[in-house]
Amino acid sequence: MQKLANIPALKFAILFIVGILTGSAVHFNKIILIFLIIVSSFILIYNYFKNKGNHPSYLAIFFLIILSGIFKAQIDFHTSEINSIANYNCSDESNELILKGYVKDFPDADTDRIKFILDCTQLISKDTSNVEGYVLVTIKKNKYSKSETKPPELSPGNEVLLEGRITEPPENRNPGEFNYKKYLFLQNIHKSFFVFGFENIEVLSDDNAYSLFTELIQNAKKYSVDNILENNPGDNGAFLLGLVAGERSKITREMKDDFVNAGVMHLIAVSGLNVAYVILSVLLILSLFRIPQTSKIIIAILLIILYCIFTGSAASIMRASVMGILVLLYSIIERKKEYYNIIGISIIVILIFDSKQLLDAGFILSYTAVLSMVFVYERLDKLFIQKILNRDFRGKKIISILIILFITTLAAQIGTIPLTAIYFEKISLISLFANMFAVPLSNISLALGFLQIILSLFSDFISSAIAETNNLLLYIQLAFIKWCASIDFSYIKFYKFNLIAAIGYYLILILILTIKNLKFIFYRIILVISIIVAIFIINFEYDDKLIISFIDVGQGECTLIQVPGDKCILIDTGPVTENFNPAERNIIPYLSRQGINKIDLLIVSHLHNDHIGGISKLIDNIKVERIAEVGQKTKNYAREKIDSIIIANKIIRDFTETGDILEGFNNLKIYFLFPNKQYLQNRNFYNDENNLNLTSLVFKIKYGNTEILFTSDIEKEQEDILCEYYDDFLKSDILKVPHHGSKSSSSIPFLLRVKPDYSVICCGLYNSYKNPASIVLNRLKNINSEIFRTDIDGAVIFESDGENINPIKWR
Repeated sequence: MQKLANIPALKFAILFIVGILTGSAVHFNKIILIFLIIVSSFILIYNYFKNKGNHPSYLAIFFLIILSGIFKAQIDFHTSEINSIANYNCSDESNELILKGYVKDFPDADTDRIKFILDCTQLISKDTSNVEGYVLVTIKKNKYSKSETKPPELSPGNEVLLEGRITEPPENRNPGEFNYKKYLFLQNIHKSFFVFGFENIEVLSDDNAYSLFTELIQNAKKYSVDNILENNPGDNGAFLLGLVAGERSKITREMKDDFVNAGVMHLIAVSGLNVAYVILSVLLILSLFRIPQTSKIIIAILLIILYCIFTGSAASIMRASVMGILVLLYSIIERKKEYYNIIGISIIVILIFDSKQLLDAGFILSYTAVLSMVFVYERLDKLFIQKILNRDFRGKKIISILIILFITTLAAQIGTIPLTAIYFEKISLISLFANMFAVPLSNISLALGFLQIILSLFSDFISSAIAETNNLLLYIQLAFIKWCASIDFSYIKFYKFNLIAAIGYYLILILILTIKNLKFIFYRIILVISIIVAIFIINFEYDDKLIISFIDVGQGECTLIQVPGDKCILIDTGPVTENFNPAERNIIPYLSRQGINKIDLLIVSHLHNDHIGGISKLIDNIKVERIAEVGQKTKNYAREKIDSIIIANKIIRDFTETGDILEGFNNLKIYFLFPNKQYLQNRNFYNDENNLNLTSLVFKIKYGNTEILFTSDIEKEQEDILCEYYDDFLKSDILKVPHHGSKSSSSIPFLLRVKPDYSVICCGLYNSYKNPASIVLNRLKNINSEIFRTDIDGAVIFESDGENINPIKWR
């Protein structure tokens, strides 16, 4: 209790956080909030004077802090200026426009693409209006243009005019995926703007429109980045940029994966060590002159603020900067440092500045790590370090340093394990070992990086010599991290860890590490077991319903059927392009999150890329027991690929035709309706690839009394055949709308036969085919079918108990 009494700042921060979380989730009336804040303040002041400051009203303080957090959240999460770009309605008909504004930071550019943040000033569509706010701009080279247009050289503060498409940033397309829209919102970026062709950007002014101070910071960053890229090529430079400047744009996806798998992702987030180097360097240099201690500290504080701005003011560097400043201020007032209070004050300062930081992954990971280091280290210090320091033996200093490094790393790892499982869906098993070597080496590289940049102002030769030394060190680190990540047991995938499990983990950790009297250990063990049982009960999923998931794979199709009794059916595997494989990005992670490591039946509707593109990657990672397909005879690459995969993996293969019924999935049956052998044989696939659509597999899944009709890419001709042969048997609860909602399908007679309660259209956002067609949408509305679209809704999920089918809202 005495410990809690000495950390008022942390207690204030916790209450403030509760208020912000409440305010971010619920929209409150600001007038009512202001009234409640005034009332709480009045009660607090009245009680203070009444009791002469001896017995403050803790309840009034409690409510005042929480209400302040709620009010701050209302401003940051739910309020925007009238002319904010956030209020612009991005509709399909009106999102082509001209945007004017200033380049906010240095663009991430190459020969084919430029990406930067635009500080908007004017929007020109049907009318011209003044706007404000940030937009993420992506300019892609027009590879089809006959005249080659060079990409413009852009710098912060340049005024530009852009012609392109404004869109909402993409949300998570399937449950559990990264929500890019939320991420950009936390960075105060509200829209995405796509420009096709460098000819559609005009630089109106090369002058820097920002203040002289901002221009100096930007030029300093550009100089540092250019120096590193010039002297530290390739992955070495990308890694060093992350260490020194928090600049991750040059880091490849493969390198990021290696860092995550090895558990050292924090190395490329500018944080406490960088600030410590700034403080030590400044104080050391200023010590050479007769400058008073207070003046040295003030100068150090100013340079910390500059460095925070220089690195982009990410959550981790803001936390480290504020804590570094507080430590320096404590030394001025000569008070004993209470690290929990320092942490609490830094949280309050950052959240008062921008409460959205509370939901930023960097903020959460950074503060969890530092709290864990303080909390866990204090307890392990008494058990190990102090006992070692009190002994005399050879090599005591070196061993003590190694033990302190080990325990500090262990403390941070213990605290962040649940969060890495939630954010990265992985837990690194080699992290402790990797950090023991990577952290000291990265510290040296960081120091050399600072030295390389500073000395380049005086001598290019000395700077390049330091860079060469650092390149060797950086190469060793990256090779070591890659080796750690490549070990079979380096990490385990952990898809099912959630917030409830994380809270339980931290409660158990506190119960174990706060044991002081062995007499009460039995009660702690009972509590720990109770928490584990409670987590299991809360998270236990009763496998008693059929789950149908139309997975969003872009302009293609993939559907997962989860049958009660641990059976699953997958229909198609989506498209594959040069830069996108849905099996890797969407399907396999989705299956893993559902705890699925085996597909009992893979149904291949037909051999077009948008339906089977991901099949190779899928089968490489997930065991497939059986494949059902039409057996389309063609010599395209897809046919050869499927044949070779089936043979290589010894997968059971079924060629289906009209009238086949597949059972063996508990209460589920699959009725194959089309095509029959004769219809299939009459089609010339070798000269007309479109015939692959016309002989797509059509089948009906019946579970109890609920029915789902899958139609793949059939068109009106095939729909007429189905109507003639099956008539009322086509009636279904759910229709997977034919051919992505194309106007060549979904004829009126067909829809009147099916009469679905729900219609699902699988198509990509802003697809070039303009699907779904408005005529198809109107027809579906006219038969009172509720329409779901993967381009708008993301994954579309239903559940059925055999009697009723209900859509599941997962966003």
